[in-house]
Amino acid sequence: MKIPILNPRNIYSIPKVFVTLVNPLLFICYLIYPWRNCFIKVRTPIGRVNIFLRNRQSARTLYSIFIREDYLVSNCQRQILDLGSNIGISALYFLSRNSKNRIYCVEPDPENRSFLKKNLFKFSDRSTLDFRAINLKDNDFLEFNLSKDGKYSSFNPIGERLLEKIKVETVSLKKIMENTNFKGVIPILIKMDIEGLEKEIIKNFDFSSNINIKKLIVESTGLKNYINRKGKHKVKNGYVEHVSFN
Repeated sequence: MKIPILNPRNIYSIPKVFVTLVNPLLFICYLIYPWRNCFIKVRTPIGRVNIFLRNRQSARTLYSIFIREDYLVSNCQRQILDLGSNIGISALYFLSRNSKNRIYCVEPDPENRSFLKKNLFKFSDRSTLDFRAINLKDNDFLEFNLSKDGKYSSFNPIGERLLEKIKVETVSLKKIMENTNFKGVIPILIKMDIEGLEKEIIKNFDFSSNINIKKLIVESTGLKNYINRKGKHKVKNGYVEHVSFN
């Protein structure tokens, strides 16, 4: 589910555009007439951050994350697993909450790859990029649907948005957790936006054995019956579920 442009949640957030963005008029112009190679500067807790946009969908994602704050979290230190990183806007949000957060990004769409690398270049000491696709099995090569704008690429059918079909290597959430350098007592946050596979992945993952995971943010709702661990569930802006574990 996505929020329509004229939804009240978007309208009420408009004043924040002029507070959060260093170049708000450029951003507004880009939403109306997008062009390539546009940098938007964002004010964050660690200073100004440049975000390289791919298209209008990227600008809308920036709005939802930095202006509407669909992924709102505190500035406490965390280790983040970002499943479905796209061009790195969500990763930049989490990395810019403080100067210590570390992130592991998983993004299978090759059309997003150069944008993701460019956006996270200045955070290379705190970020790891993995260009496989999250699925239930490891080391499979499955047919993957690329969307024209890079937003809706998925294993699921995407209709008229389809650009082409490619083969991508898969990896399970369990294997990703084993391979990260997320050690010690620093809490883990998992953000998941994988276009329709969220509940299937969550249902097959053992949260009860991964007690260091303290926060789950998913672009889906109704997760309570799919997670084998008690937590507090809250839906933000109608379509993003935040789950907090003790």
